[in-house]
Order: sequence, then C-alpha cells, then structure tokens
Amino acid sequence: MVEKFSYFLKSTSLHGLKYLVDETKIGWKKIFAKIFWSFFIGLSFVIMVIILRRSFEKGFQSTSLSLDTNYLDWNNSFPAVSICLGKGRSTSPFKQFFGDSFVRLDGSKSKLSIRHFRVLQSILFLNYDHPMDSISLDRCFDMNDTCGVDMKLIQNHFLPKLCHEFMDSVYFLSDEVNCSDIFERINYKHEICFTTNSLYSKTYNSQENYEDFGSLPLKYLSSDRREKSLEIHLKESDFYKYRLFIHSPEEMPHDADLFDSKNGKLNEYLIKTVEFHNRDDVKFESLEQRECRFPYERIAPFNMPFNTNLCRFIKRAENELKICNCTFPFGYLMNQNLQACNVSQFECLQTLNDKDLISIKSKNYVIEHLSDCLVPTCINMEIVKIGITELEVKNDKNRDITILKIKVLDPTLRYIRRVVMDRLDLIGEQRYPESNQ
Repeated sequence: MVEKFSYFLKSTSLHGLKYLVDETKIGWKKIFAKIFWSFFIGLSFVIMVIILRRSFEKGFQSTSLSLDTNYLDWNNSFPAVSICLGKGRSTSPFKQFFGDSFVRLDGSKSKLSIRHFRVLQSILFLNYDHPMDSISLDRCFDMNDTCGVDMKLIQNHFLPKLCHEFMDSVYFLSDEVNCSDIFERINYKHEICFTTNSLYSKTYNSQENYEDFGSLPLKYLSSDRREKSLEIHLKESDFYKYRLFIHSPEEMPHDADLFDSKNGKLNEYLIKTVEFHNRDDVKFESLEQRECRFPYERIAPFNMPFNTNLCRFIKRAENELKICNCTFPFGYLMNQNLQACNVSQFECLQTLNDKDLISIKSKNYVIEHLSDCLVPTCINMEIVKIGITELEVKNDKNRDITILKIKVLDPTLRYIRRVVMDRLDLIGEQRYPESNQ
C-alpha cells in the first residue's frame, strides 16, 4: 500500500506533491524540500477546510438585515419618553406634613431636624441606578423599620398622580394634546415616571405591540412636513427634579437613556432614530439564528415581557433576594409579591456593589450567550443623540416653566430583518417583497 501511494505521488501532476517522495535529491536539499512542501500543502489543506466550514455555516444563517430606503412611505414611531421624578432641593412639604416632632420607640418625643427630612426625602426618591450611600440610616435606627413613616403613604401623598399636576401643556407635531391622553404614570424599577409611547402602558400593553409598535399613540409619516417633535412644558418644583429619558418603546428607562435638562430653560434635544422591523416568518426562527428576542418571549420565573433593562433589573433583584432576603421596596417587581426591604435592611442593599450584579460584557459574550439579558430585542429602536441646546424661555403666561423639546431628524433609518435562506436549501435564497410599513 505504501509503495502504491509513493508511486501515485511520484506520478502525480499536482505540483509539490512529488517532492515529498523525491529520492533524487540528497542531504539537506532532500530534507528542506520535504519540510517546505509539507508546510505549504498542509497550510492549503487547513485553509480549504476553513472555507468549506464557513460556507457550510453560512447556509444555516437564515436571517439577515437589509436597509429599507423607501422612507417616504414609512409610518414611524416616536421614541418612548419618560419623565421620572428625582429628589429636589426643598424639604418644605415634609415640614408642613409631619410638623416638628416624631415619637421614638420608647414613646418619647424628639425634635425633627433637617437631616431627618433629608433621609425621608432620599428614601422617597430611591434611585436604583445609584447607590444609597447618601442615606444616613442611623437617623432611623431609634424608630421603626420604616423610619417612623409609612413609605407608601408619603409616596402617594407627595408624588403627583396625574400628569396635569406638573405638566402645563404638551405639543406633538406642533399640535397641542391633552397630556392624560398620551402620558401614563408607571412605577418602573423604583421611581415614579410618567411615560408616553411605551409598551408598558396599560393601554398599549398587548400581544400585537409585542411584535411591533403598530398601535402606539405617537406616530408620524415621513412625508409629513410638520416638525417631528414632542414639546413638554413643566411646572417648576423645588421638591422634586425632572429626569428625562428617551428610550425604545419596549425598554424601561435606564441611565444610558438619561438626558440632562436645565430648570427654567428651553431644552431642545436633537435625536435620530434607527428602527428594526421584522418579517412575519422571523419569529419562527430560533434565537441563535435571529440573535434577538421578542418581548412576548417572557422572562422566567416572573412571566414578564422581555427587554434588556428589565432583565438586568430582575437579575439584580434575584441577587438581592439571595443575599439580603429582600429587594427594593418600590418598583415594577412589587406586583410579583416579592419581599420588600424595610429601612433596617437597607444596609444590606448598600453592601452590594457592581461586581455582585450583572455587568456589561464584550460583544462576543452576547453572541456566545444568546439567552442572557444582553441579547437585544428584535423590535429595538436605537436612539442616536445628535445635540442638545439650551435657550431662554419666552413665557407669555408669566409663570416659571421648564420646556423639554424632543425633535427627531429626518429621514430615520430602518432595517428589515428577514429570512433569506431555508435550512433545506443551502444554495438558493428566499427573498420576500417589501411591503409599505
């Protein structure tokens, strides 16, 4: 057998193979020729295997993204806008509500100080995206587990229930609209927010919207010549400050979506949106193929719609439950009957740091762990910040207001995710005609 194989190599017309068994050369030339041609023949074989493997894998990549350029026919969705209430400078409402003293556990009365009011204010405006280091819990240790107050009561008393309580007027596409028609109070991760164009609105929280943004209230045509903007006039308040988030409709507000604003100014935010639309057959593809999740693919064990920020929030809550036997006392998860931390347990929450929680990994991590929270949603809208301008407010009503104006630049970008190759056909492509969105 060896002799026949050697004869084949000597007689072959393939350049280089015959030198592997060439006995005419002697000494170092013979050894050099064998090493030289063995290296290049082996390298060629490895490259051939890699090309074949990638060609084979490409046949199973069933989805692709393509840019849609027919933007004049688009019916676009405005991004979700959330105005969350943060801690302001003034504690006067607390003084007016509680008076000047409180009762200790031993029944004695103690004079309330500005420091105690600050602690109550910090607890009322707990911010999940920032540590609670600013809360001086020692002020609460000689009181009960809720620092001497019913936190749900003061939350309901001090925070607005309706948008009219802090919004003066709202304009969309230059037309005035009733804020209660588009804004809804939603208790997100911890704080009270008034949100519009969100899938978490009770009005628009449906299976249909979990596949696209078809019935959200803020829509506009690309061919519309009016300014694509949402303008919100806010009443001034020293007790709480406004935190503006511009985010994808299926996502919760996150610090990455936070836009700075100045009180008493016209704050104009210039953004560009990138939309991702999906053909109907994409949802039947596996998670590994589409590399994204639809919101209706719910998060276990809470059976909640999927989005990356909520998933990370749940991971953090699970970690807190594991270490502290409780989680934050306010927020979206309180509807899941979880054990909420009281003030005496806040010290445990304070000890948790970023390494105990889910952290951002590299891009390769997302691809290798597609079931993780870092997988994007298939209907995700990317928000690109272009610029922010601050102008003086021209106020004819002679009242202190802050104006937030979100303006979307034309044209937006839109990508179509489609199935381009069937698993049973590694050669041909199945393309589907575009339809006006």
